[in-house]
Amino acid sequence: MKKIVLLCFLISILSCEKKVNFEDGIDNSLLNLAKSENPQKTIINKDKNTIRERFDAPDNYQWVASEKNSYSNFLENFPLKKYGSPIIKFNNEKIENQNWHEAIFDVDVGEKDLQQCADAIIRLRAEYLYKAKKFDEIKFHFTSGDLCTWNDYKSGIRPKISGNKVSFTKIVSADDSSENFRKYLDLIFTYAGTISLFKETEAIIDNNKLQTGDFFDHTWKSRTCGFCSWCI
Repeated sequence: MKKIVLLCFLISILSCEKKVNFEDGIDNSLLNLAKSENPQKTIINKDKNTIRERFDAPDNYQWVASEKNSYSNFLENFPLKKYGSPIIKFNNEKIENQNWHEAIFDVDVGEKDLQQCADAIIRLRAEYLYKAKKFDEIKFHFTSGDLCTWNDYKSGIRPKISGNKVSFTKIVSADDSSENFRKYLDLIFTYAGTISLFKETEAIIDNNKLQTGDFFDHTWKSRTCGFCSWCI
């Protein structure tokens, strides 16, 4: 029985500014990894609502056990919407193409068009850290390079942005509620993105070391925008 480090079906995070042609730049062998050698075998369990349960490993492969309370385990067991649910935008409209997904994470998308590709990765990473009470690790850089932490935000500190300059000042009372945490994430979604993620993460050179939760950051050479996709 072969083992795989991860069942690598790319969970594409939609609504990025630039459309991506998936036929350009993705090796067919990667896409075929999620297909069974036996065409009669069903690898999608439509009645299951976590990634780990909905997607069987292909023939001759098996899921690698993730450690309890790890980020990998959090993602693999994060609740999914019922199979067949449509992808809904922030304004409650359905996206035009509903044929690109087999699963949707059961999270709100907010009331503004903020949660795009990199933001979705930031969102679930932050949600994991918040649930695990690892508050000191909840911190993200703006595209400008300025660091914005949850600890500062919940203490009442807010950024003041003037052109390309950012300063931080305490202007409101402390609030560590989950509602305020969601507001913090909206702030991060506004000023962070693929470029800041590209700068604050480390590249994995050896594909054999990929783990659930690692992601591909396809930041364009212009460093103006990009696209992100997860490995799970």
